[in-house]
Amino acid sequence: MATPAPGRRDRWLALALLFAVMALVYALLVHPVWTAPMREADRRILDLQERDLRIQAQLRQAPQVERRLQEVEDVLAGRSGFLPERSAELASAGLAQRMEAAVLAASPDGRACAIGSRSPLPQDGDGGRFVRVSIRTQLRCGVPELAVVLHTLESGQPRLFVDNVNLLAQRGADGRENSGGVEASFDLSGYLDPEGTVATATEAGDAP
Repeated sequence: MATPAPGRRDRWLALALLFAVMALVYALLVHPVWTAPMREADRRILDLQERDLRIQAQLRQAPQVERRLQEVEDVLAGRSGFLPERSAELASAGLAQRMEAAVLAASPDGRACAIGSRSPLPQDGDGGRFVRVSIRTQLRCGVPELAVVLHTLESGQPRLFVDNVNLLAQRGADGRENSGGVEASFDLSGYLDPEGTVATATEAGDAP
């Protein structure tokens, strides 16, 4: 018995099935192999373009940044934070003088604020580049005057640091606390210029 010839409908179904299999093979095997490198190349091109734009923007800003940096350097050169003295002994004496000036500014008559004692402290022995010079100070001040003294010391030039602050309420003759003032002790510190440029500039300014 002869096998019936496939009809037209069967041939179209076979072609459709063949195309479906080919599309599936392309989607699973051929397409990823060809398109993945192209997508990676496109991504790298976009990254390089963005990087080039950032570099060009930075290059355009370079003159402005350089001018601003020079302005900051000029300001810092005129307002050095280092102590102007060359030695630790002279720097300790300079710290004591600055303390006296701050107390005098807060209490010109010496009644609302006065220095009890002051003494130099040993230098830091860490062997670093910057030498820290400190004095230990005791004051008897009213609270507003003490705030003025601390603000004057820490906001001026050269740059000074107040550490290890201890406050005790002053006591009257009867042993009671006097709410009008405190006994304050703290360390006043500054740093010597490792290059000596501050002292050199100061000497040049004082020269006739």
